[in-house]
Amino acid sequence: MKNLRKISLVSIVCAALLAGCGTGKSAAPTETQPATPQTDFHSYINAQWLKDTKLKANESQVDNLSQLSDKTQETIKGMIAQLDADYSTLQPDSDEKKLIDFYRLAADFESRNRLGLEPVKPYLEEIQKVTTMAELNKVLLKLYSKNIRNLLNLTVSQDIMDSNKNSLYLDPHKLSFPKENYEGTDDFSVKNQQAFKTYLQTVFTMAGNSSKEAATKAEKLIKLEKELASAQLPQEKANDITGTYNPKSWDQVKALAPNLPIADLAANLGVQEAPFVVVTDPEALKKASEVYQEKNLEALKALLQYRVIAHYSDYLSEDLIEAKAKYDGVATGAVDIPSPEALAQSAIDENFSDMIGKIYVKHHFSEESKATIQAMVQELKATYADRIKAVQWMSDETKVRALRKLDTLVVKIGYPDKWRDYSHYSIQPKEEGGTILAAVEMIQTQELQEEMAQLSQPFDKSQFGMPAHMVNAYYSPGSNEIVFPAGILQAPLYDPNASPEENLGGIGAVIGHEISHAFDKAGSQFDENGNLVNWWKPEDLEKFNKKVQQAADIYSKLEVAPGYYVNGEISTGEIMADLGGLTVAIDIAQKKGYDTKKVFESYGRAWREVTTQEFAIASISDEHPPAKYRVNNIVNQIDQFYTDFNVKEGDPMYVKPEDRLRVW
Repeated sequence: MKNLRKISLVSIVCAALLAGCGTGKSAAPTETQPATPQTDFHSYINAQWLKDTKLKANESQVDNLSQLSDKTQETIKGMIAQLDADYSTLQPDSDEKKLIDFYRLAADFESRNRLGLEPVKPYLEEIQKVTTMAELNKVLLKLYSKNIRNLLNLTVSQDIMDSNKNSLYLDPHKLSFPKENYEGTDDFSVKNQQAFKTYLQTVFTMAGNSSKEAATKAEKLIKLEKELASAQLPQEKANDITGTYNPKSWDQVKALAPNLPIADLAANLGVQEAPFVVVTDPEALKKASEVYQEKNLEALKALLQYRVIAHYSDYLSEDLIEAKAKYDGVATGAVDIPSPEALAQSAIDENFSDMIGKIYVKHHFSEESKATIQAMVQELKATYADRIKAVQWMSDETKVRALRKLDTLVVKIGYPDKWRDYSHYSIQPKEEGGTILAAVEMIQTQELQEEMAQLSQPFDKSQFGMPAHMVNAYYSPGSNEIVFPAGILQAPLYDPNASPEENLGGIGAVIGHEISHAFDKAGSQFDENGNLVNWWKPEDLEKFNKKVQQAADIYSKLEVAPGYYVNGEISTGEIMADLGGLTVAIDIAQKKGYDTKKVFESYGRAWREVTTQEFAIASISDEHPPAKYRVNNIVNQIDQFYTDFNVKEGDPMYVKPEDRLRVW
């Protein structure tokens, strides 16, 4: 599930071809027993692609979206190369010149490799000199002014109770290593714990510590963060919207965390006048305060030093980036060391994403495509409305509210109405003494100031929460909107030259997926204005929650690797969105006399994917189920699938009619 104060993503980040489908029976295709629609629809429809698609040594996952992202990045690479070639013609203070000046700093690996970690040594040395908690407070606040957040995480974001305003949130310390892995005792977790420890030792050694000092710091950091992790909410509870909304006065915050310099931080950031602070995890904050004392000073210093390095690691030397890639490779099953060109491009994507999106849209997204997608959205909304009216388990009173929410759903296609303003950015070229770290610090300091300034402003519902070139989409419950960047509106998901069935099974189901998020376990708690309001009659909500639990139960039985299962409890939103999206697409096909079989096939091809076993296991904590099950265990909930593919009782793909998940 997603953090509801942020955007909700549709991207597939975990999948496996390692286990069964349907009723849970093993149905992996073999040379003598190829997959069929009755045994394993995902493997059947993607048989040739799965045969031809082999993971390279540096790949842990390949799917349609990753391949489309690679294609888009190649396009952007060409755009950047052209701007770089035309550098002498760029206006002195233009956005394009700032972009290329930054790009050239990021691509200057001769300087980056020569300097190593020297650019961050002043921070590391200042932390190392700390001998008292008062001195540590000053360093922590100084780091925060650079947008390096440690232990305390004050953010300004849309208030979930009043979607028109911003509020101040205090989130738990973002762990350097996943809570689930800190607490896990299985082989995968233990292997990753050791890899993290080794990586920390490598980083501290690169920073100038002896092997013994590096090992000691790694041990202290892990022990400290493991204690912090023990108090943080498990993922299932962290996704409880109402449970994480705990508005408190400044005095209450101080009483909860007396050791932490929260008041000083708020004053430094200019948010001390906030009428209240939403504490999302009170027990985690309390624990952070408990560990923030003199006896843990050396561990706290180690944590701050590591987080400084981690914060800037993408802008330092290649050996540090390689060490991180090797560490990540333990969790994913493949070591992917990015090239210097890829690192430089990633740097501008991170810091100038809106500018890149603007250039991309100008050359690679047509108004015709935008109009076509807008029309498709309206058709999907109308079909969704018909389904809501027809459901038997919901009362007329609740249907009225559901239809009102659907009717007021905001649709954003392609790109924002207003692009980000970069006029206040000042990038010094290398020839004038500029460095990549100085440029990044300038940008991130500006971003922090802009974020905090939003506290006194109404929440801006016009914002576009993703870069226009991103291959992704989202639903925002706080704004009751669906957003589709231009990047995802490409073949094979959307192709103006494809058949209606292909587009319905591709982008049509994706659009329906995002609409469905308005009525999943989380989205259904928000009204048409984006406020956290219960608009359900009690008996309807009880019936709905039973369907949510049914979805969780279906997926929790699915094994992604021996001994590792899908986390159905955190995946219900994506499950119900997938089911809703495909159901509505099939409805439209039936009404228009299209071949529904082709819609199912297109849907199956849209979510084709191969991964390493490690990647599949690591992705269990993601709310998106494995791609194979997003196909098999969605299509077999829809009655038309049985007619189109002659699936009978006893087939692995078969689910009894009374056991099929039926929501909308």
